Amino acid sequence: MPQTDDILIADSYAVALLELTESKGVSAEVLEELGELVSGMDREPALRDLLTSPTVDDEGRSKVMESAFRGRMSDLLLNTLLVMNDKGRLAIVETLLERFRLAIGRARGQVDVRVTSAVALSAGGRSELSAALEKITGKTPILVERIDASLLGGLVIQIGDKKLDGSVATRLANLRAALADRASREVHSGKEYVEGMEAWSGN
Repeated sequence: MPQTDDILIADSYAVALLELTESKGVSAEVLEELGELVSGMDREPALRDLLTSPTVDDEGRSKVMESAFRGRMSDLLLNTLLVMNDKGRLAIVETLLERFRLAIGRARGQVDVRVTSAVALSAGGRSELSAALEKITGKTPILVERIDASLLGGLVIQIGDKKLDGSVATRLANLRAALADRASREVHSGKEYVEGMEAWSGN
């Protein structure tokens, strides 16, 4: 879990990078490149050490990055990484990936929603949850799902920094019924369903 200070710093780089990539229409491509770099760090310890180890000299790291990446990745991304290196911030490159992805989502009217459930959501449940969250947030939800059997039938939804904890049975009952009982949903109006979700989330 990244520290709050790291998130704030990564946000500043993410916003600056987004402004540059949006002006050239290459945000998606740069996001993919950054994702590939982080994946490479996971696969290759030597690459991770190069980019994040405090024992590597910043000037020497910059020269290696220029040689290894110039012409092989977007200049916008490489220049951002070089600035981060100059400021001693390359250790947060993985946080940058997450914050850049979120920044693109905000620019596209999307919002990440992390859904942790005891069992996998059904296709119908996922669709209904997405529709309800879109009405509540006013944005297109991008569901990031995780299974945690220890929730004992519970459901935890996190929208940005706000967590909606449905693992307590008394608060979960209405949502579980709404997800499971399609016939009931068809009887009730969309407005009543959204109001039920808002009441459950404490809004």
